[in-house]
Amino acid sequence: LQRTLPVSYGAGCDRKGHPLVFKHFGAQCRLKSLLEHTSVQHLTRYNAWLNEQLTLCLRDAGASRWTIVIDALGWHVGLFDSTALRVLKHMSEIDANHYPERLASMIIINAPPMLAGAWRVIRTWLDEATRAKIDFVSAGAPEQARRRLDELAEASQRPQQYGGTGPALAD
Repeated sequence: LQRTLPVSYGAGCDRKGHPLVFKHFGAQCRLKSLLEHTSVQHLTRYNAWLNEQLTLCLRDAGASRWTIVIDALGWHVGLFDSTALRVLKHMSEIDANHYPERLASMIIINAPPMLAGAWRVIRTWLDEATRAKIDFVSAGAPEQARRRLDELAEASQRPQQYGGTGPALAD
């Protein structure tokens, strides 16, 4: 499961002191094939468990909110099927109902143009305040992504995979 839904808590924080969380929801995130081994309910519980682990990271950092960087490298419209839609909808409901105001900001990098279409559906599940915290950086704009990550956190606070000098995230 961890390899299908990779989430890494980096040791770093953004410039406002919020712990950084990296999620990879690109080509390797195949929820439909994952459901051959588990259920939407189990994935939803896994998301809640991850949030509980991240809440402990908040406690340790003396913070109340986290910043999430989603790497959508390789995402394609074929990944946005009815299964993914159900899983994401359940996860967003759990996050909104049980972890309100934990999100400081979210940046989606390497976002292909088709993800904008999926975002038009997903954003309807979120309140306006949450939507305002989310920023997309196009897959075709690596320099813009680098600048946005530089604005977000110092190089020492970012993992090597994201132009930082901090420890590399585990594969």
